[in-house]
Amino acid sequence: MSISLCINMSNLAQNLAQTALSLDQIFTHRQHTKDAIKQVTRSDHNPMLYSVCQDTLRFYPSYEAWVSQNCKIKHKDRVIFYLLVTAVFQLHHYKKISKNQFIHSAAESCRLLRKSSAKHLVYAVLKKISPPSTLPGLAPHLQVNVPFWLFKSIEESVPEQHQKEIFNTWSKKPSIQHFRINKPNTLDSVTQQEAADLGLKPSGVTGCFQAEALSRQQTSLIIEAGWYAQNIVNQVIPSLLPQLGKGAKVLDCCAAPGGKTGALINHQTEIHVTACDKSEDKVAKTRDNLKHYPQTNFLVMDATVPNAKFNQSFDAILVDAPCSALGTIQKHPDVKFIQSKENQPLLSTQQTIILSSVWPYLKPGGYLLYSTCTITKEENDQVIAKHTRNHPEAKVIPLNHPRAEPTLHGIIFYPNMEQDGGYASLLQKSVDRSQ
Repeated sequence: MSISLCINMSNLAQNLAQTALSLDQIFTHRQHTKDAIKQVTRSDHNPMLYSVCQDTLRFYPSYEAWVSQNCKIKHKDRVIFYLLVTAVFQLHHYKKISKNQFIHSAAESCRLLRKSSAKHLVYAVLKKISPPSTLPGLAPHLQVNVPFWLFKSIEESVPEQHQKEIFNTWSKKPSIQHFRINKPNTLDSVTQQEAADLGLKPSGVTGCFQAEALSRQQTSLIIEAGWYAQNIVNQVIPSLLPQLGKGAKVLDCCAAPGGKTGALINHQTEIHVTACDKSEDKVAKTRDNLKHYPQTNFLVMDATVPNAKFNQSFDAILVDAPCSALGTIQKHPDVKFIQSKENQPLLSTQQTIILSSVWPYLKPGGYLLYSTCTITKEENDQVIAKHTRNHPEAKVIPLNHPRAEPTLHGIIFYPNMEQDGGYASLLQKSVDRSQ
């Protein structure tokens, strides 16, 4: 695989140093790539650095193993280790890089990292390594570039016929972007024409349009024209909620940044939604994203804390629960290293608490739509199973969608080159507990 990247060679040493420092932030502090880069550069806009970091992270496990086999570096010098990993990766994958000049720049970046003593090591290691087209002798999880815990989790949660496609998808950059109009009424002819004028094509899902190989500038122009960038799965999931009556009250209790709220209102324009999240900043961002939706009001509320004043207040509830986000790894390869095996039961517990806390808010006969953007049983079917055991009046309503496969308590969208991964389960509260 080759990746085309235009690099100003005079800035290469700085780029390599900043990449190494960003990787250190990601692995040491489990920061997302954007946050790590901002910490390192004090800037919100570094598209090239972001691209290099994300590309390195897609293949990090195999190159980490390779560098470890070729040199020993003390923990206090781990930033040099990260420098070598990204340098070997770039030598292997990026076009238009002069090897000799690149190695010289990598060695020079040690000075910027205040590790001048490592300069000769970096030069020697990169000189002697001639990256092959494949990395032989690697363990199965390293061959597909995921941590061991994640490899085992996919083996246990995902049918074998989907595993290869998932790992293959995670090794590639997303090529398709999806959009919806950022206002109610998605089916009118004006929307269809607007989409065509912007180069967007129907995706096969109502109200969802797509385009391939967009530049950042093209994406920005589409958003400025009044469209919202949202993966097709996140547009489909809100549409699974049954049609509600005019004036029906809906609670979106983990609403930020508002994508699923807007998608729901696009399908059901006569409902009223209370969009909540636990912080002022998240609610402010949600309010801004939903400024064209007068059907929405906003509330700062922690969904894990029960509030009796909302009991039996809502005809439907959306719980897009905080999760490990494993279904988004193609777009966010840093998730592989931010999440961990130990975090899975903590998230599952939080998800169970949220369901139990908001369940009393639902009117008898009402619906609760639970969703995540992950693909493991622990955060999906197992959470629903526990909730229905604790609340016998919660009945699972079967779902189906051509992009998803049925599970015991819902449906799951497996990641592929056309969609992120995700899960949805629909519950209805019985009118009579004995039913």
